[in-house]
Amino acid sequence: MEWREIKGTEDINELLTNFGYFHDSCLKEMVMWSGFHVNEETMTFGDGLPNNVRILFQGHYKETSAIELLFEGVEELHLGNAGFIYDVTFTYQDGMFFWADLYGVERNDIRKDVTWVVSKNIKWRDVSHWLGDARRYGELGSS
Repeated sequence: MEWREIKGTEDINELLTNFGYFHDSCLKEMVMWSGFHVNEETMTFGDGLPNNVRILFQGHYKETSAIELLFEGVEELHLGNAGFIYDVTFTYQDGMFFWADLYGVERNDIRKDVTWVVSKNIKWRDVSHWLGDARRYGELGSS
């Protein structure tokens, strides 16, 4: 389960091909964390990329049926009506990645019902053995 860095359009196209362009897939789980934390005396501001998001997607594509995307340096995150995905928008422009769960949307023309992420870096990995309803990012109430 090695992470593969996406560096530009060629890598985006490789991922889209490997995961069947997200056709008939779903956003199963998401976790977000920042570089910030507070202790008894001070607040720490992290390592310069304060917001990070991991998302688990599952789909019916035979070759790669589940993937994780790791968005680092997240500048925008919007959770719309996350669920069934027919096709996505995934672009790299001006040093930023834009992923949205609807084909044909642009970063400046997004809708409330669309889930989207804008980040400085993205990595992905094949986790096809993670199919099913088991939670991968922790059970409710676990510590």
